[in-house]
Amino acid sequence: MLFIVVGIVVAIFRVGRANPENTGSLAKSIDAVKAELGKNIDTVKTEVRELDTRVVHVEQTMRGMATKADVKRLEAKIDGHRDMAERTASGVKRLEDFFLEKGVNGK
Repeated sequence: MLFIVVGIVVAIFRVGRANPENTGSLAKSIDAVKAELGKNIDTVKTEVRELDTRVVHVEQTMRGMATKADVKRLEAKIDGHRDMAERTASGVKRLEDFFLEKGVNGK
């Protein structure tokens, strides 16, 4: 039994002595990966902030734009003005014709 316990202690001692070297290189690799990921995460965070700023700008710009309801309201108003202009033009034409007739014929 003592032989087994001594074997276990020797095995742990040998593995423990060899393990720091392997763990050390693994830790260095992990630290390098963490550093690279940290840089990438910082870059992504910066890009997200820039995109957020752009989205806010687009939202503010769109708030000032006309809606479909605004366009329809303006089209209706323009149609009303068009009708009034056509009626006015026909009235002016009648007056012109009247005065031309009166001027030419002397009536």
